[in-house]
Amino acid sequence: MQKNTTNQADTLKVWDLPVRLFHWALVSLVIGAVVTANLPIAYMEWHMRIGYAILTLLIFRVLWGIIGPYYARFQNFIYSPKTVLKYAQSLFLKHKDRHYLGHNPMGALMVFLMLLLLVIQAISGLFSSDDIFTDGPLVRKVSSDLSDFFTGIHHTNIILLIIAIIMHICANLAYWLFKKENLIAPMIHGRKEKKGAEDWVPQTQDKPVWLALICFTISALIVFYIVEIY
Repeated sequence: MQKNTTNQADTLKVWDLPVRLFHWALVSLVIGAVVTANLPIAYMEWHMRIGYAILTLLIFRVLWGIIGPYYARFQNFIYSPKTVLKYAQSLFLKHKDRHYLGHNPMGALMVFLMLLLLVIQAISGLFSSDDIFTDGPLVRKVSSDLSDFFTGIHHTNIILLIIAIIMHICANLAYWLFKKENLIAPMIHGRKEKKGAEDWVPQTQDKPVWLALICFTISALIVFYIVEIY
């Protein structure tokens, strides 16, 4: 019993439930979007629905990144180029290993890159058309040339997104194999070891679940308005 208490005391709740649900829901939806995009045309309707769900999650994450708990807020993992460079150098110097509870400087860059690519993919999809069977809900709002431009972005950006995802997976594997740091488990149970963490703050509290539900509802209503009303 004492051992469990000690372990609990040595760790800190870093990733709250909304962040963890967002992460794994996004993983599932991105896989679904890629799969349905490569299935027969009959599945394109599902591809679009998944795209709307991804856009809803992205809007939610932006809101949660502003008003969520400490480690979920964007402002707390924006690092200067100097800090990013120093951290990158420390990866190759074992005696200067640096530990972060939230996103480390390199990880933060990847988070922002992937969110940007996902936003580009979701928004470009709204204006895309295959000129045969399927039009995005906002195709009628733009010219044919602009729709073609967005369609090209949609087809090109997915390649960049897949590359970023592969880099993200490889980075997690590298941390696990070479630094003996499991970055995936905390995204399941939410806790990380706080010893030696450079971004440890003594008091962090989860935001109420009802606030996350409000943010998600607002996000869903925004997407519904864009898709069905606008």
